[in-house]
Amino acid sequence: MKVYFITDYFWPSIGGLENSTAYLAGALRKRLPVEILTTTPGQNFKKRPPAPLKRFTGPPGGAYEQMTRHIQQGEKPFSVCCMGFSDRMTDAHLEFMANIRQQHARKLLFKVPSLHEFSCYAQGGNRLQNLGLVDFFICPNQAIRDELVGWGIPLRKLIVQPNGIPSNYFSPCPPEQKKVLLQKMGLPDQLSFIFTGRFAARKRVDMLVDAFSAAGQVNLLLVGYFDNRFDTGSSFQIPDGAHIKVFGPTFDILPYLGAADVFVSASEAEGMSNALLEALACGLPGLVTDIPGHRELIAPGYNGQVFAPGDTNGLIKGIQWFVQRQQDLQTFSRNARETIVSRFPIENVADTYFNLLTE
Repeated sequence: MKVYFITDYFWPSIGGLENSTAYLAGALRKRLPVEILTTTPGQNFKKRPPAPLKRFTGPPGGAYEQMTRHIQQGEKPFSVCCMGFSDRMTDAHLEFMANIRQQHARKLLFKVPSLHEFSCYAQGGNRLQNLGLVDFFICPNQAIRDELVGWGIPLRKLIVQPNGIPSNYFSPCPPEQKKVLLQKMGLPDQLSFIFTGRFAARKRVDMLVDAFSAAGQVNLLLVGYFDNRFDTGSSFQIPDGAHIKVFGPTFDILPYLGAADVFVSASEAEGMSNALLEALACGLPGLVTDIPGHRELIAPGYNGQVFAPGDTNGLIKGIQWFVQRQQDLQTFSRNARETIVSRFPIENVADTYFNLLTE
């Protein structure tokens, strides 16, 4: 059976939906033939992709019509995994799912990365009727599952499956290399925090900048890019004298994670933060907002700390908490790594998808 992974604007660089899709495609491809189908614009891997990748151009409806024809002409039997859509093409996506069912897809899976996107699909009777074509909804956390129950999705269709990552690739950097990496990046040798991901409004990068500007002698690395496809109004200014440095998107996040000591996020909403998963696997404890998608990963005092969303003072206190406990960083680092190795390997996610697709 052929499996198609469907997503918008596939741009695998740092954290996020694209990377989780790439990791899963690579793991599942060991058992089933997999192809990633996506729309433009976007960016391809600089190295060999984990599965064959095909891009479709044109207006939203046209791109998905092309995908439908591509699948129709491909191998049979087949199944489709919708791995997360933007909220700008809702009608085109629903029509695509209906067409795929008419082509006798064996299974249709729909991943719900966050409630923000899903609400656009669930509103209106016809839209919910189209969602009835889906065999299983993949929920990265329990809060998303509970919300979908409220939308009327049957319990038998709801599968809670957190993201996973390849922990053999994401692993701790030798301590002696951190100083060298910081020097190459033009930052002083001091406690360093890192955020990786989109600079969208709900990620609250502006709050990070405000807090770290006030915190004093610590570094903040911001590795990512502005992206207003989903949110608007994301902007920030870095004051003179702050040890804050902005880096663009990258296909190799490891040197940046290797230079840092702690991962930080002020995000207001997450499904399951892939960026946090990657950082924990690299031995970085987390300082993150106390929200679903973070709570499943961070145990305060064990592998990080949490603060309330929008609470800049709470974030500053969290920064100070780590500053005062630098002697315990090695312990926090081991605990962070163990969290991923024991609970979030990508192989577990591949097992879930394989079982759902082949049952």
